[in-house]
Amino acid sequence: MSYEKRKLFFENLKLLVKSEFEEVFRILKRHSESFTENSNGIFFDVNTVGEPCFVALQEYMNFCLENRRIEEGRAKELATLTEETNKYLVEGYSSS
Repeated sequence: MSYEKRKLFFENLKLLVKSEFEEVFRILKRHSESFTENSNGIFFDVNTVGEPCFVALQEYMNFCLENRRIEEGRAKELATLTEETNKYLVEGYSSS
């Protein structure tokens, strides 16, 4: 896997929430990858993760990012609908 793909993966790790980090940890454990643990969390070197594990991590990251994209679309749609509904309510009250 290219250095650039691993660098992008590392940058995207910053976007994950706790439950998603926990799944990353489970993927590392399933593939018997090395990591360190202390009171601040779990640490691993993205550059030394084996190819099969990195592919699994990348697939999971793509899943997380796609879910975020879909959720952002839903949130925008809901905001638009709320705005339109409020506009109609205000117009309805002002014409009464």
